[in-house]
Amino acid sequence: MARANDNRIAISTSLRLKPTDSTKLEINKEALLASFSHFFPSNQGQSKCYQDACAETVHEFLNGRNCTLFVYGQTGSGKTHTLFGPPNSFNTGSLEHVDEVFQGVSIPNSWGSFPRIILHLLHASKSSGGVTASAVEIYMDNCYDLMGEKQKIAVAGYGRSSKTSGRGSFLETCKARRDKSGKWIPPRTTVEKTREEGYQLTGAKTIVLMDVHSLLDFMRIVEATRTSKSHNLNARSSRSHCVITLSMPSISNARCMCVDLAG
Repeated sequence: MARANDNRIAISTSLRLKPTDSTKLEINKEALLASFSHFFPSNQGQSKCYQDACAETVHEFLNGRNCTLFVYGQTGSGKTHTLFGPPNSFNTGSLEHVDEVFQGVSIPNSWGSFPRIILHLLHASKSSGGVTASAVEIYMDNCYDLMGEKQKIAVAGYGRSSKTSGRGSFLETCKARRDKSGKWIPPRTTVEKTREEGYQLTGAKTIVLMDVHSLLDFMRIVEATRTSKSHNLNARSSRSHCVITLSMPSISNARCMCVDLAG
């Protein structure tokens, strides 16, 4: 989790182990705790992971601070499981088999951090405006709107390079490029960005989440439209980066971004 704190940026990192059928691993927990803000063993549930690693994000966001929560790791390590939950967690019958009460709402205990953030925000803010959300995937160097029938959308600050291929736009040069202030420009960035512009989506469809039912509808679309493949580690593995941006205009101009990185 990264959050803005006045002019400083606070970052916390958490390590969660995935259950394995192999021989029990010998783990030096003290050494891990020295490197990470939180450590979750393989038998730790979703609720505990959320409470320790993510719940503070809600309070920071409601206080008007920009927040980012992202999960990363190798393919099959459980990133999507931790952020969203296991496959088919948001089907129409998911609320018929609940085993946890979270923020006054009965939910399956397998739900990950993102749906818990939404429910926590709705409960803590008492706002009648709900939570505004957009969802996009970044796949093969392009950005697609998951809420807008997967239409390709533009990203401010990202331009065309001198050479394109079937996989997208690439800048092919052996010379490092720098902006006017001397800052290095990454190879795939061919449009100089200003402090005001940054890298922002233009045209992504937004959905207002008012309760657990609108959350279910939102997540069903994300799961159904996001690019995925099967491999030896997972029957359904995310093959794209998924970025969900949250805002609550009735409270502040802050944004909270939840990012599920591809393996």
